[in-house]
Amino acid sequence: MTSGISGAYDSGHVRLRFATRPSMGEIVTHNFAMGTLIVALTIAGSAHLSAQNSAPGPWQTFLIPLGDTVYDINNHVTWLADGNLAAKTLPDFENFRFGLPLCPPLTIEPTEPCVNLSGSMNYSSAVAWVAGMNAANYLGHHHWQLPTAPSNDRGCSGTGPGPYSENFAFGCEKNALGSLYYVALGFATPATAVPFPPNTVGPFTNLQPNLYWSSSGGGGLGCTIANFSFASGAQGGGCGGDFADVLPMIKGEISGAPTPPGMGLVPNPIGTVFDPVTHDTWLANANLAATWVVDSNGDEIDTISLPLCVTAPDKTPCVALDGSMNYESAMAFIQAMNHYEDPISHIVVGYLGHKDWKLPNVDASCPTYGCGGDANPMGNLYYDQLYFPAGTPVVPVPDIAVGPFNHLQPFPYWECLAARIQDACKPAIETLTDEPGFNSEWGFSFGTGFLGTERVNANHYVTAYFVGCDQDESWCQTIKFGPIKGTEDALTSLGLSATSSSGLPVSFSSKTANVCTVSGNTASLLFPGNCTIEASQAGDDSFESALPVQRTFTVDHALQTITFPPIKNQKSGAIVNLHATASSGLPIAYYASGSSIISNAIGPVPVCEIFGSTAAMISPGRCTIEAYQAGDDLYAPAFADRSFTVTAP
Repeated sequence: MTSGISGAYDSGHVRLRFATRPSMGEIVTHNFAMGTLIVALTIAGSAHLSAQNSAPGPWQTFLIPLGDTVYDINNHVTWLADGNLAAKTLPDFENFRFGLPLCPPLTIEPTEPCVNLSGSMNYSSAVAWVAGMNAANYLGHHHWQLPTAPSNDRGCSGTGPGPYSENFAFGCEKNALGSLYYVALGFATPATAVPFPPNTVGPFTNLQPNLYWSSSGGGGLGCTIANFSFASGAQGGGCGGDFADVLPMIKGEISGAPTPPGMGLVPNPIGTVFDPVTHDTWLANANLAATWVVDSNGDEIDTISLPLCVTAPDKTPCVALDGSMNYESAMAFIQAMNHYEDPISHIVVGYLGHKDWKLPNVDASCPTYGCGGDANPMGNLYYDQLYFPAGTPVVPVPDIAVGPFNHLQPFPYWECLAARIQDACKPAIETLTDEPGFNSEWGFSFGTGFLGTERVNANHYVTAYFVGCDQDESWCQTIKFGPIKGTEDALTSLGLSATSSSGLPVSFSSKTANVCTVSGNTASLLFPGNCTIEASQAGDDSFESALPVQRTFTVDHALQTITFPPIKNQKSGAIVNLHATASSGLPIAYYASGSSIISNAIGPVPVCEIFGSTAAMISPGRCTIEAYQAGDDLYAPAFADRSFTVTAP
C-alpha cells in the first residue's frame, strides 16, 4: 500500500476558514480583510507568524507548554515545542542535526542520512536523527521517538474501498499527530488548517511547496500515479488517494502569447506562462483550485464547479480548502476547466478561452531527483527554469506558531507504525514488509490534517516525543506496576497492587473484558486468552494524570475435577453402572483397559468393556476404567481412573 506524499501541504495564499458557508457579504468583507493581511505580511517579511497562536480549540486543556517541550495530557507524551528543530541554527552556528550532515545538492537519492537545509529529510534520515537526539541525551532525555500511527483507524472519514476506508483520510485521530491536530489543537478539516502565506515564485503565483499530480503512471506499480514535489524536486508516485495540488498545462504555445526572447519562462498577461524548452504553456496561478466563489445557488462555495470536501472524497470529486485534492478529483478539475462556461453567455469556452488543459506528464524512467526536459516538464520548471537545487522548497518555510508550538510546518511529518501512541516504532525492516506498505511509511500533513503514506525516500518534516512527563516537573507522577509473571487459570481471581509516585491511589481496569474483569484491586479471570490490566492515576489539583501502565499475562483454561467413586472387585459376567461427574458439568466419556489371565488363538480376551455408561465384566483379570472429560473453550481436560479385580464366577 503506497501512495503519494501524505495528503496535501496546506499552502498557497492565506484564505478565510469558513466554519459555515459564507454569504456574498462575507466574501466581500473577507476580500478587504485579506488585502489588509497581505499588506501586513509583506511588511512583516519573514517574521514569526503568530496568527495561529490561538489554535481553533481550547488547547490549554490538553497541552502544557514547558519551554522547549510541550506535554500532551491526553496521550501522556512530551513533544518537542520546535516543530522543525532539525533546521535550527544558533548565532554561534550550533545546529540541531545531531551529527547528520546537510544534504548536498542532489541528482539522485542520498546514500547516507542527511538533513535538507529546510529541515526536511527522508525516512531513514528521520530515524537516524532521532537516534542522534537520544545519543546526545537532548534536554536530559534519551528515549525520544518518532510519532506513531496504527495500521488501521476505523475512525477515519474515508468511506470508499480499502485501504482508504480505514487508513487514508481526514479525521484519523488514533495516530499521534492526528490526535495532536484534531483533539488538542482543535483543527477540523477541511474547514480549518494551518495556512501558508501568499507567495510568488518567478512568474507563478501561489506555487505550493507540495506534491503535484501528473497524468502518468509511475514507478512500475499497478496503482501508481506519478507525481512531482515542489518541496524537494523529488519525483515519486502514489495510488491516487492522497491529496496533492494541480498545475494545469497546455501542450504547445497558445496564440497571442509573447515571443520568447530566449529559453527562459515567458509570462502572458492573460494568466499563463510559456516554457520554450518543453514548449508547454502553464497556468500562472499554481493553486487555482484554492479560489473559492459563491455558486449559482447563492449558499454554496465551489472552485471551477468542484465542491468543498466534507470528508475524504472516496465517492464524489471535491477539493480541500487549501486547493489540494485526490487524483480522481484532479482529473475532474481539469475536465471542469475545459468545460468552463462564459459567466455571461453560458457558452462553453474553456478556462482562459482554452479547452485543452491537461495534467503534466512525468516519465516513470526518470531518477528520483534531477529529471527535467520533456521527460518531466514540472522538473524542468523546478531545476532548469527556476533554478532550485534538489531538496529545496520553492518557498522558504515560514515560522508559524500554532498553540504552544513554533516552527510548525504546514506539510507532512513522518510517523512510524505502532499499535498505540505510547508504543515504540516497529523496526524499519518490519515496516518495509508490513503495513502501511512495501518501502513506504506513514506521513501526517499539518497543512490539511490528512493521513497518508509516502515512499521512504521522500522528504518530510520531523518532530519527536518521549513517552511520559519530565519527572523534574512538580506535577509529574509515575506509576509502579510490576509484571504479572507466569500463567493464571480461568475462573480464579488475582490480587492487584501498584503505587504512584504522588502517593495517590491507583485504579485498575481491564483492557480485555472478554478475558478478565476488574473490581477494585481484584481481577476476575473469566476465559482463556491474554488478559491486559491497566493501572492509572487520574491526578488531582497538584498532579496531572499519570501515564497508565499496562501488564499482560496469559489466562489458561480453567481446571476441572472428576469425581469417580471406587469400584469394588467384580465377577465375570457382571454389569457395573458408572457414575463419574465433572465439576464443570460437562459430560464424561469412559474407557476400559486390562490384562487378562486367559487368552485364545486370536488374541487376548478383554477383562472388561464399556457400553456407554456401563461396564461389562468379560474375563478374569485386572480392569482399569478411566473417566475422561475432554474440556472445551473454557475448561482444560481432566480424567480419573479406577482399577479393580475381576474373578471367575
